Amino acid sequence: MKEIFQETSQFIYSLAAKRIYSRKKSMKVTYYKLAGYANQIDYETSTKKTGYDPKMINKIALGKTNRNNRYLVPDMYVDLLTNKLNFNNKHDLLWGNTEEIKQYAPKLFECLLKDCIEKNVKIKSNILSLLSNFGRGSTEVTPEKVATLLEVSFDHMGTVEDQFVRLFTDFTYNKYNSTNQVENEGVLEFNKETKFVTSFNDAEYLTFKKLPQSIELFVANVFLSFVMSIFLSENLKEFFD
Repeated sequence: MKEIFQETSQFIYSLAAKRIYSRKKSMKVTYYKLAGYANQIDYETSTKKTGYDPKMINKIALGKTNRNNRYLVPDMYVDLLTNKLNFNNKHDLLWGNTEEIKQYAPKLFECLLKDCIEKNVKIKSNILSLLSNFGRGSTEVTPEKVATLLEVSFDHMGTVEDQFVRLFTDFTYNKYNSTNQVENEGVLEFNKETKFVTSFNDAEYLTFKKLPQSIELFVANVFLSFVMSIFLSENLKEFFD
């Protein structure tokens, strides 16, 4: 069975793997050292096991997943690799710092659009229409179209890309804003509430555990309404032009 939001998940995993491998390479440290052993002989002969497997760390750094690391970085390895590879914190290990998120945001947006179309989300027709507007009738998701779309002025706070980066960054810190409709004496009011994405860990960062399901929640509660607001905004511009 195909995993949901596969393209987005795999893209995020690949970034984390490259981040880990690059730091390991620059520090010139072996997988055995990262696992708490002096070398291969120490690993094979030691009677005091650290509980960490050099082979698993190798798989993580190469972006390989299997049943033992279905979501690439098992939680028990997050603390280990954060400390051993001198990352500022666990969030930066998994998601990158603020500048990194800004750098990979366009490709991430592209992956999300592709996954939404693949999943046949409820606003698929609106997404295709938006793509068509930016692609001379073509509904194909391309880096060029995404780049043009992200440059569009969104609100007083900047471009579509600026707002997307803010929304996704919140998500990486395990939170998102939910808007609820409440009737108060016959008047419909909208209340915003900050919620956790998962209950697997605290609000410090979002773990990779069940990442596809977390992305699905982000799409359903944040991304689709964001894309819809872009679609409506662009249609209004055409109407008044």
